[in-house]
Amino acid sequence: MASIKIDNGLKTYDIENSEGVVRGQITINPKDINFFERAQAMGKSIQDKLDDISKLPDTMSEVDVLKQLSIFDTEIKTELNILFDDPHLCDVVFGNQNCLNTSGGVTFVERFMNAIMPVIRKEFKTEAEKSSKRIEKYTSQVVDK
Repeated sequence: MASIKIDNGLKTYDIENSEGVVRGQITINPKDINFFERAQAMGKSIQDKLDDISKLPDTMSEVDVLKQLSIFDTEIKTELNILFDDPHLCDVVFGNQNCLNTSGGVTFVERFMNAIMPVIRKEFKTEAEKSSKRIEKYTSQVVDK
């Protein structure tokens, strides 16, 4: 049977820890136009969850707090997997760790987003420049006449 191959824009990136050990690879489309809309919605959702954490009653037992943090962790990871259109992204990035773990006062999920967003912005900008040149080639034929 014949097949048709279409470039879907996917790129694979190694995910390394701070010691340079590769934890695994993620495959995403860093040029997905819908990414930024999904990212905005997810950012608001994560902020809402962080706000909810700060509102947990002091009377709540430690076990119940940990359960709630585990629920938030699962919800945020699900949203990240959807955001990046990769059902295994969070398994690679976080492993068994809670994405709300902090280091230097910054959550793991924030550290991940701070690391990956510059890559996505760069890829998106490069792609926009390539598209602009290609589109200009065709529009200049109409505009010049």
